[in-house]
Amino acid sequence: MVINKETFLRKLVFIWFWIFSCTGFVFDECLPETFAPIGQYILILCDLMTVVLMALTIRHKIDVCIILSFLVISYASSCMLNGLPLTVWGNGMRVFYGLLFVMPVVRYFWDDTERHDRFVEEWDRQLYAFLIVQAVCIIYQYMKYGAGDPVGGSFGAAGYSGTVSMSIYLVSFYLIRKHLDYDNLWTSVLKNWKYWVLLFPTFMNETKISFVLLLLYFLLLMPIDRKLIRRLMLGLPLVALVLTVSLYIFSSLTMYNGDFTAEEVFSDAWMSEYFYIDIDESKQTANWGLEYDNTMPDVPRLTKIAIIPFVMDEEPGHEWLGFGLGHFMNGSIMGTTAFYDDYEWLLIGTNPMIFFVMIQLGLLGLIWYVVMHASWFFRTPWNFPKKDFNIQLFVLFLVIAMLVYGSFFRNVAFCFLVLSIFAMSWKATNGDEPENAETTAQTPEQ
Repeated sequence: MVINKETFLRKLVFIWFWIFSCTGFVFDECLPETFAPIGQYILILCDLMTVVLMALTIRHKIDVCIILSFLVISYASSCMLNGLPLTVWGNGMRVFYGLLFVMPVVRYFWDDTERHDRFVEEWDRQLYAFLIVQAVCIIYQYMKYGAGDPVGGSFGAAGYSGTVSMSIYLVSFYLIRKHLDYDNLWTSVLKNWKYWVLLFPTFMNETKISFVLLLLYFLLLMPIDRKLIRRLMLGLPLVALVLTVSLYIFSSLTMYNGDFTAEEVFSDAWMSEYFYIDIDESKQTANWGLEYDNTMPDVPRLTKIAIIPFVMDEEPGHEWLGFGLGHFMNGSIMGTTAFYDDYEWLLIGTNPMIFFVMIQLGLLGLIWYVVMHASWFFRTPWNFPKKDFNIQLFVLFLVIAMLVYGSFFRNVAFCFLVLSIFAMSWKATNGDEPENAETTAQTPEQ
């Protein structure tokens, strides 16, 4: 039997996604530690497959412009301004593969209506399977580690708790919206319990943003139309009940946790650890942990953003182009850069996207980053002119939140989840969309 190109690419994309998203768990929990280097090489092969998939599917000028502009900016920053070797530039580029190369793959399946429909039909089933897989992995990790950062689902135990929580909320939100009856909204929500029940595993790690996502989840289930206030009044008791039960569950799950409890997580002291701005104290604490306590420090997120101008002052001439690529690769394959050695205390741990982009590519890179995201929202597929506002608002919230919360877009599998679901927010005008879907101008893409 001959398999056509579209079928081959669709199957290959799904296999690629599952390998990317499950390698961490398999090598962290299922195999001896001696196999860990193999996991690194598998991820490198997946990175190469990302480039191959992009090369096989890229069709649009906007994608070519985004990729070429990134290559110019990153090469000028890495090799011309900072004198980094080509190998470091090429290796450092891997953290941007998801943002660079996933959208062309997604757009390929949206260029043809039948191709799109086959992709969506199969992908919907796999997204539900993804939620189940995360539940199994998270419960196992919770039993092993307790509630905390190592509870990263199939992505692994290396600090993917935020990534998996955002993924679960986005996937569940997309799936439940496809099955809701908006004339009987809250009754329909209860009938589709199998989607929101699978949010439960997100309370088994310490990602406080889960509570924000939970509130956003239920608010955005309501179509944005003239009946919004009425639905909101009817739904507020249910939302309040869900939040109360969620807090109770979270408290129960963390009651006997060795590192923190729910009460501590929402205390001023705990919140300051993430958002307090004190540059001198953060530097001293981080260096002490690295040199004497053998611990990995995590400088508060807002401190990292606030410290950018000070780093630029210490190293003049880097405001517009940054310090080049390769400083966030942790040295597992090619060693560390001189900049990393000088600022290890600052670069390790959780990095907001603003910090992640600015340090590497400067203000010009940050402008590129904003324009790249804008191309998602303002370029309408000509054959899918209706947009689901609620899904796009959910994705927009994730994009904005990650500016100050974490650099999760460096994970290619996470990028594919976000971009594929965002693309599925564009609908054909066949009358089966939610009430708040809006038709935009039908402009063929180039």
